Amino acid sequence: MDTEILTVFIPANSDGGNLSMTRNKIAITVFVAMGLGLLLWRPSAYDRAQVLPAVRDLPRPFQKVSAEWYLDGGSIGLEITDATGQITKLAIPVGSEPGDSRRYHRLFLGALYAKHSNAVEVAFSRDTRRYLTEILQKEASGADRDMALICLRGSFRDYFEVFGRIAYRRLRDF
Repeated sequence: MDTEILTVFIPANSDGGNLSMTRNKIAITVFVAMGLGLLLWRPSAYDRAQVLPAVRDLPRPFQKVSAEWYLDGGSIGLEITDATGQITKLAIPVGSEPGDSRRYHRLFLGALYAKHSNAVEVAFSRDTRRYLTEILQKEASGADRDMALICLRGSFRDYFEVFGRIAYRRLRDF
């Protein structure tokens, strides 16, 4: 076996100087490998025909997409300003009633919060959910966007993006 390979895994002296350096290299390698894997991983596809027409037919490109994350347990409000300037408001409550184990399974049009008087419940298919998460990921920004993505999709990629951004800011400001 090559002696260079052995020095990476076996400390040269008793104080462990090379060992801590090795741990750092391994941690960086694992972090980079995870990042590359997550960037190359494609999210689930959706059938555009099954997406709610009120959302699917919004004229693109969107002028603005914003998300709000409420402290009632995590309800989500989305506001999409389409290419014509028309504003579409959507609300996705965290659950329908206390004790309901299903989360984020209802969609309301016309308001950012489901309990507003002008909110109208519509069918919320899996394809509509995936379409909305794609819009959030590509068009929105901010902390509420991150929380909305984590709540709606909950993939490891979302957590990695959020914590990677936080780590980058801290290292940049260090």
